[in-house]
Amino acid sequence: MRKIFIAMMVLAVVGLFAGCEKIEEALSAKEIKAEQDEKYNEAETPEKEEIVVINEEDVQTKVNVEIPDADDMQAVIKAAYELFVLANQNDQKCLRRLAYTRNLVSTMGIEARNLIIEVKNNEEYLKYDFQPDVKKLGITVEGHAKATYAKVGLDKAYYVEARDCVIDDDWQGYGVFDDAEGTLAIDTDRLYFHASHKPLYCVTEAVVSPDTIESATLTHDDAGGYYTIVFHLKAKKASKYLLHNLREGSGMNDAKYESITETIEIWDNGFFKSFLSVDKWCGTKVIKISSTIHYETTYSYSADDCDLAQYSNGYYADIKAAAEKANADALAQKDEEQQDAA
Repeated sequence: MRKIFIAMMVLAVVGLFAGCEKIEEALSAKEIKAEQDEKYNEAETPEKEEIVVINEEDVQTKVNVEIPDADDMQAVIKAAYELFVLANQNDQKCLRRLAYTRNLVSTMGIEARNLIIEVKNNEEYLKYDFQPDVKKLGITVEGHAKATYAKVGLDKAYYVEARDCVIDDDWQGYGVFDDAEGTLAIDTDRLYFHASHKPLYCVTEAVVSPDTIESATLTHDDAGGYYTIVFHLKAKKASKYLLHNLREGSGMNDAKYESITETIEIWDNGFFKSFLSVDKWCGTKVIKISSTIHYETTYSYSADDCDLAQYSNGYYADIKAAAEKANADALAQKDEEQQDAA
């Protein structure tokens, strides 16, 4: 997920006011939500007996991918896109997975870091999102630290914000969290971490489809046992759902994506190995501002790496208990309201 803080940092550095005329119409937040709700409501929820879950080590058969001649671009795009879709399907169906994301943003010589750790294990999901304050040139842009917990069977996802966080030189994130029950809040984002969820999970918020792919390459590393896909996306079409947040956060009504390049490594069994998106955008507020987003995720499927408790220093149990209590309280209140109405 591309973070709004990227654009907010630019606004703080430049110290300018809003007021440029839009060059390209962007979807509003309301329109984006309406499209996403329509997609969500149209997707079919599988029956319990139809839900398929898989573990990485259980997949013994290699995916059958024929790599087309590089000169046949349409065939390459088709083959690469189909493999990409399969990897997204596998990511949602697999029972356990660690996704470790390093998000580095460079703007006018200033760098901002964002670390996201997503772990799912069977029906539980835990996410840490660390973004330290950026302090440079006498300007401070406030960061955040957020822990989110979800579980199949709970109506909502819940999160707690930390008072402070750091990311060290080795890209390890640390946050200071208060009492979970006292600071718990409902997360409004839909999470698609389980095979029973709808619609299909996608590793990127950019629109990736045969229509948005300008060009692609598809290669295979025989020694390593994985495929590499490189998508050069049509920035205008692919940024359909990204443009609103970019402009809202930056205050630049002419902000736009100049290029979006995604490099995806996929194991022979069809599971993600890594994902890298390098996005360049620009906007004008008296002067032209350019920024590069370097968003990189690596994956692991081992039992040790996907042990939720090890990422929380004991905090996992606190937020889990608080979330389950909040969910039980909400259900009890709903039952009480229905009885009163009757």
